[in-house]
Parts: sequence; structure tokens; C-alpha cells
Amino acid sequence: MTCKKRWMNIRRLFLSTRNIPLSIYNMGRICEQLNNTADARTYHQKAANIDSDFFLALNNLGVIYIHEGLYPEAITLLKRFIKVNKHYVKALGNLGVAYHFMGDVGQAKIYCRKALNINPNYHLIR
Repeated sequence: MTCKKRWMNIRRLFLSTRNIPLSIYNMGRICEQLNNTADARTYHQKAANIDSDFFLALNNLGVIYIHEGLYPEAITLLKRFIKVNKHYVKALGNLGVAYHFMGDVGQAKIYCRKALNINPNYHLIR
């Protein structure tokens, strides 16, 4: 099966489950893998709008914001995420990265340390 046919099958499945946050999130992940950031952002936003505590969508949307240079937006979103899931290493690390790019080294170190306290081998920070 070609990539295009596979994508069409997944899209058809999505249309039948369009109000389920996990389905919408998965569409965003597929768009990320296809380097289609604009659509990935849209899908992750939709998933987060349906379920404001859907942490996977919030984290991935935060990463997209970091890549787009929207650091204050990423920080706000990732902090919201951490209120829901305080021990998710990727979100803590991503928050540290966002602070680093904003030039706030102190906050970056705090969140990177929190991530490393949970997983000392976390590759993003090492």
C-alpha cells in the first residue's frame, strides 16, 4: 500500500471519529511525521480544545510553539500541562528548552533538573 493510500485510509477513519481527542491527536502526529507542521498544530489544538487536559496534545503543541519561536506561548501551555501531569519528563524538558531559548537560564535549569530527577538519562537534556 502506498503512503498516499495509507494516509487516505487514516483520514477516512479520522472523519468517522472526529470528536475523539486521541484520534485527532494521532492525525497531528502523522502530520508531524510528514513535516506538515501547520496541520499538526491545527489537529493538536483541536484535540486540546475538546479535552483541555489532554496532555499529549498540549505537550506536542508546546513543542510546535518552540519550533516556531513562540516561547511565551509554549511556556504557558507547558505549565498548564504540568499542572495536569507533574511527572511527564518530556514536558518538563520542553519547558526547560523554552525558557533556555527565551534567555531565562535560571528557570531553564530548574525545569531541566526536575526532568533529570525523574529520568537521569533523558536524552533531550543530556
